[in-house]
Amino acid sequence: MSLDVAPTHEERLAAIVSEDAVAFVAELHGRFGARRDELLAARRERAAALRAGGTLDFLPETRELRESDWRVAPPRADYEDRRREVLAEEMDHIHAEVGDEVWEKGRPEETRAVFERVALGEDFPEFLTLIAYDYLD
Repeated sequence: MSLDVAPTHEERLAAIVSEDAVAFVAELHGRFGARRDELLAARRERAAALRAGGTLDFLPETRELRESDWRVAPPRADYEDRRREVLAEEMDHIHAEVGDEVWEKGRPEETRAVFERVALGEDFPEFLTLIAYDYLD
């Protein structure tokens, strides 16, 4: 497999792209070009199937994994504690950036509560905005 570079102004190309960079791209093309072509062809086929009414289903070969009983390992205890500390630091930073007037209009305590439920909670809500409805006036 060879790498064909589209015609270009040689002097401009030399000013922008070094010989080492061209050699690197040529090496990548040599190593991964065939696989890239396969993936691009598969992408075109998938797009055509979707345009013809296909659906975005999971791959059948992943069914066993998806339906098995598994969980992601919980974070370390010191990481759990750090998440809340980082959140507090970030909230303080945003407050300093926007000032008191804008900060209060943003309803920071409600915003923090929603963020904590989404980002730090045990369960991930199906619809992220639903939990915010609890805080609407």
